[in-house]
Amino acid sequence: MEGREDGNVYVTEYLGIKPVDALISAYFMGLGEFAYDGYSFGPNKYSAWSMFLMATFLTCVVFMNMLIAIM
Repeated sequence: MEGREDGNVYVTEYLGIKPVDALISAYFMGLGEFAYDGYSFGPNKYSAWSMFLMATFLTCVVFMNMLIAIM
């Protein structure tokens, strides 16, 4: 896990390419693996929590629409 100079980590490092790591983290979030340990600390804690809540809500809506479309 790559840390910042202040020690906060928002996205886990998987491949070392930041956009790809963000997509992988979003995919894992959709599967239910939440790595939100560092969201309560740092200068961006409110934006990190709001993005987390928005992402979980949108993921649920997308998966529900996929389920309805399959049926």
